[in-house]
Amino acid sequence: MAKVHQVEIGECIGSIAFIYGFHPDTIWHDPDNVELRQSRDSGYVLETGDELSIPPLKDKHHSGKVDRRHVFRRLGVPERFRMRLCELGEPLAGLAYTLDIDHVVHRGQTDEDGYFEHWISPRSKRARLVIEDDEDNAVLISLGHLAPLSTLKGFRARLINLGWLDEVAAPTQPAPNSDEQNEQDEQAPPPAGSDDESELAAQTDEPPDDASEGSTEELDDASEELDDALVEALERFQAHCELEVTGTRDEPTVRALLDIYGA
Repeated sequence: MAKVHQVEIGECIGSIAFIYGFHPDTIWHDPDNVELRQSRDSGYVLETGDELSIPPLKDKHHSGKVDRRHVFRRLGVPERFRMRLCELGEPLAGLAYTLDIDHVVHRGQTDEDGYFEHWISPRSKRARLVIEDDEDNAVLISLGHLAPLSTLKGFRARLINLGWLDEVAAPTQPAPNSDEQNEQDEQAPPPAGSDDESELAAQTDEPPDDASEGSTEELDDASEELDDALVEALERFQAHCELEVTGTRDEPTVRALLDIYGA
C-alpha cells in the first residue's frame, strides 16, 4: 500500500528516495505524483508541505552461483552535485575553488561555463565553498534549501544567489535545507566582499526529463506585495536582461530568471 510523505524543510526527491530505498525517478514518475510533477519544475526543488506518494517496495530476485562473491550497487547513490558560479548572470570561468562536503574536500577549477561537479551522498546537507583561497569570504551552502521559483521566497533567493539582491534586505530568505539527486544544478555568485561567511540556499539537481524546456511554474503567491528592495532589484535585473522594466514578477522576468539560474 502506498504511503504519503509530506516534504519537510531540507528535503528533496533524492533524499526522500534514499530514505525509502528507491531510485529518485521511481517515486517522481509514479502515476500518483502526476499533479505534483505538473506544479513543480523539478523534484529537487520542492516546497515544504508538498506531498509525495511513495509506492510499496517490490521484491526482486537474482540467481547466482554459490561460493562466489556477488556485488550489488544501489542506483542513484551517490548523487552528482553540480554548481555554477556566476556574477550578475555571467559565468565565472577558470576559478580555483575548494569545496568541503561532509568533511570530504574537493579542489578544482570551474569550466568555461562556470560549472564544477562532484559526487556526494544523498544525505549531504551543507557545504563550504572557498574561491581562490579567500577564506575570509567563504560561502556556506545549504543543499536543497532552494524553494520553487513559483514562490516569492524562491524567486527572492535566486536574485540573492545571482547577486542582484542584498541578503540583508531579504527577510524571507529560506532557511538552510537540503539533499539531492543524480545530478545537481546550482548557480551562485562569487563570495561577496564581506568579513563574514555568506550563506546560499542551494538546489539539488537538474530538472527532470519531463519538464518542458523554458517552462515556468504558475506563481503560488502572485498577489503578495513586493518590498522596495526587491522591486529595485527586479528593475535592475529586467534592465540588464533588456526586458520591460515593470518591477513585478511578470512572466518574461520569471522565464529570464529560470533561464539564467537553471532551475
